[in-house]
Amino acid sequence: MTRSLAAWAAVVFLAACGGSAPVRTTVGNVGAAGTLADALRADLGRGVPVAIVPGKDGLVALSADGARRRVLVTGPVPWALVDDRLGVVWFGSADRTSILMLDLRGANADPLAPEVIASGLPESVEPGGPEYGIAYGSPPTAEEGMPLPMFAELEYSRSILPSVVLLVGPAPRLATMGGILDMWGETAGFDAAIAKASLPGRDRVIEVAARGAAPRAPAEPVVVPDKVAGVDPGNCEDDSCGTAQVVPGTKLWRVVTSFTCGDGCYTEWALYDPARRAFVEGEWAGWLGQAQVAADGSAFVRDGMVVRFDRGPVNTNDPEVEASGGGWLDGGPWLTR
Repeated sequence: MTRSLAAWAAVVFLAACGGSAPVRTTVGNVGAAGTLADALRADLGRGVPVAIVPGKDGLVALSADGARRRVLVTGPVPWALVDDRLGVVWFGSADRTSILMLDLRGANADPLAPEVIASGLPESVEPGGPEYGIAYGSPPTAEEGMPLPMFAELEYSRSILPSVVLLVGPAPRLATMGGILDMWGETAGFDAAIAKASLPGRDRVIEVAARGAAPRAPAEPVVVPDKVAGVDPGNCEDDSCGTAQVVPGTKLWRVVTSFTCGDGCYTEWALYDPARRAFVEGEWAGWLGQAQVAADGSAFVRDGMVVRFDRGPVNTNDPEVEASGGGWLDGGPWLTR
């Protein structure tokens, strides 16, 4: 009798004696080899990039083609930042008062156990937010010539709303970027609220910071020499309307269709296919600001949505539950504002 036949006979014998035959484990159950990241690449990716996004249903991993998904953390997740440099996901609790961490280089398990990094944060502040970001090492100081609002290295929003930044390094702490509160000279209340927060995960932050991944220099956008025709120059307060950049990994461009300044300056983009000399249709084709493109150029992630360049969104999000951020398991270029 061969080894496989012997194994099958053992299953039949066990069942006949009142036992249970082995059940094939589902994706992500305890027993899968390697780390959580390994399991996601093998079980969900299967050769395509894997996105990790926040939303109403929790923190969800799904393949770039939308064919396979796994809920990593249940319950609403309002924001998430995928830190492929250190191999973790930073994300917010459902009530927005805590920063949690999921270690992608930790053991694959079901259920997974996120770690509380910071707690006691304000659920909301006026005039909105807070938003969240990650910085590595120590922040630059005003004396070094770089204002603090510029030092977040990983963030899901570049709005002017007040932001909390977790400084990841040998001496982790929480810092603030006042945004519009700086303009108003009203940062004291926000700073005081963040100062009351605690950092129960301080030692874990130090541990993951020591993984020593070198910082990545942001890729400079490839600017198309000539402007795209058909964009109303009156929509821009400068001469940027029609300016185009190549979307990394694709043959598509993103084109400036609007630029206005008020309490801040805002750029709107549209996706353009130079081969057809036509703009791509669909609301999603305007989501090209503060988005991360997959390494293979097949899709991008923005605010909990995974969007393929060939057909649009592959997942949905509840419009009544705001979700911000998300990213790719193995990173990819960012399209900033």
